[in-house]
Amino acid sequence: MVTVHGSGGPPLDGAEVVSVWGGVAAREPERPWTHDTLAVIFSGTKGLVAACALILVDRGHLDLDAPVAHYWPEFGAAGKSHVTVGEILSHQGRLPGVRAPLQVMDLHDPTRLENLLGAQP
Repeated sequence: MVTVHGSGGPPLDGAEVVSVWGGVAAREPERPWTHDTLAVIFSGTKGLVAACALILVDRGHLDLDAPVAHYWPEFGAAGKSHVTVGEILSHQGRLPGVRAPLQVMDLHDPTRLENLLGAQP
C-alpha cells in the first residue's frame, strides 16, 4: 500500500490524497491484499538502521567500536561482552537470531525478545 499526502507534510486539507494497494497477500488459500494487510519487510530496515546509527555516530552518541554491553548491559551476558556495535550492525556479531523456541505472540513482545537475545550465548 502506498499512501501519499501533500508535499512532505500532513494530509492535504486534512484528507488523504492517494491510497493504493493491490495484489495477492496469500496464494493458498488465495487472499487479496487489502488496505490493512500486514507485511513482513525482513531486510527492509537495514538502510534505516544504518542511517540512524551513522547519525548517532556523527553526533557523538554512538561508538561503533564500543561493546554493545556499554549501551545495553544485559547484552554482555553469556560471553557476549566483547561483541561491538559495529559487529552487530555489519552482521558479524555471531547472533543470527534468537535461539529459544518462539511462539507467534513472542514476536509482538519486544521486551521478551530483548531478554532472550540478551541472555543467550
